[in-house]
Amino acid sequence: MESIIQFPNGKGLMLRGVYQSPENHEPGDPKHLVIFPNGGVMGCEGDYRAHLSMARHLVSGGYHVLRFSPTGLGYSDGFIPDCGQKNLYNQIENGLMVDDIRAAVNFSRSLDSFSSITLSGICGGAISSFLAAAEIDEVGYVMPIGIPVILDDESQDYSKRLLALDKHYVLKMYLDKILSPKSWLRFFSGRSDVATILSTIKAFFRGKDSYLAKDEDKSKFAENPKFFKAARKISKQHKKVFFIFGDSDGFWWEFQKLFLKRHYDGAKEPPFDLYVAHRANHMLNIPEMQADVARAMLAWMRTQHGPAS
Repeated sequence: MESIIQFPNGKGLMLRGVYQSPENHEPGDPKHLVIFPNGGVMGCEGDYRAHLSMARHLVSGGYHVLRFSPTGLGYSDGFIPDCGQKNLYNQIENGLMVDDIRAAVNFSRSLDSFSSITLSGICGGAISSFLAAAEIDEVGYVMPIGIPVILDDESQDYSKRLLALDKHYVLKMYLDKILSPKSWLRFFSGRSDVATILSTIKAFFRGKDSYLAKDEDKSKFAENPKFFKAARKISKQHKKVFFIFGDSDGFWWEFQKLFLKRHYDGAKEPPFDLYVAHRANHMLNIPEMQADVARAMLAWMRTQHGPAS
């Protein structure tokens, strides 16, 4: 069952979204809630409707799901900050959406009595959920998907983050057009994205994380101190974490180099679980990728809670 919801945030602005619950719930069975906030600068559906797709998988597995659009996104009230996109990402990575997530958790009490609350989301939703999980007592579980550990900045050269299978995908897209007269006309008329074509070619001759290894890049690809602070706090609180990445996601290489290898290399039992989705990219833009990740989420949650109602 799906129903439209709305609730106020701490500033009195009305936030809107969708609450989804399983049809076959039995009275007395424990109820587990998953909350999806923003996906980058998208509303409750997420990029490529990924939050919607994964939510329906979770509901079919017996879980309750609340998806909502934070302030200024989707049909929610308010305005997002008037700034460049990368600077907005930077604000999200610093916790812009955390207060709205707190409002969603508070609102969930009016929906039902839940045995547990889990936060999840992709990219911006992942870091928003992770930072919120460190601050909100009621949240015991978090499943960040493609979480960024680096702060965005207007000076960043995004072409340097075109890694792994992503570069193969982009290059194949251009190679498929090589015999197209229309594509050549666009190229010679200056309407093609020449910068992206050149950066894709350069990516083949660059190591997966070489841009992180150079001292001159540290100022442009600055680590997010709030992520590391939240990680320490969540670990001390013994909250459960399930990190999820696509194996072609450049953020996966950053996570490995700056967090996993640095803090847990050789550790027998790191205080979190991890799933790397085969041939999946950062935004899970294909339904098969979304379904694969949703199955992994369901399997993990069942190890934490047992079968849902």
